[in-house]
Amino acid sequence: MKPAYYYSSKLSFEIHNWADGARKKWADGKRQTLESVLESIADGILYHLHFDKARREKQEEDERRWKHMARRRDLQKRRAEREQKRVRFLSELAAYQKEAADLRVTIANAAAVVDDAQPEYQRMIGWAKSRLEHLEAQNAIGPLTANLKSQNLFPENDELHDPEGEPP
Repeated sequence: MKPAYYYSSKLSFEIHNWADGARKKWADGKRQTLESVLESIADGILYHLHFDKARREKQEEDERRWKHMARRRDLQKRRAEREQKRVRFLSELAAYQKEAADLRVTIANAAAVVDDAQPEYQRMIGWAKSRLEHLEAQNAIGPLTANLKSQNLFPENDELHDPEGEPP
């Protein structure tokens, strides 16, 4: 439905959809003309422009703050994921070292009877020796360091560091 306009021979000036609570309409009347309130109109326009600018700046600041917090929360999430990988890596390392220690004991105990043992037992001990060599190679400092570097678990320059600490 279109608004109805009634021509009353009055001149008016109106601002739509700006600052609430501020004057938005000026018009001719019995005691004033629109020309006599031009200064008030100019002040009203300036007020509305300042209000609009302040509202826009607040929205931009809110958006910047939101993006900043989103970035910090993302860093926090990625740090937590990396921490889980670190724990898993160390658990696997400890399990390999325990397995290697157990194999050493088993191989040492088998050395006394291996010459008199059946071929299956001798093959098992041979396999245990190969497995021990593999585990020791994995736990050597070179491969271990290469594995740490490839997974980027303990970087020298931490790109996930948040100088502001943990976000709320």
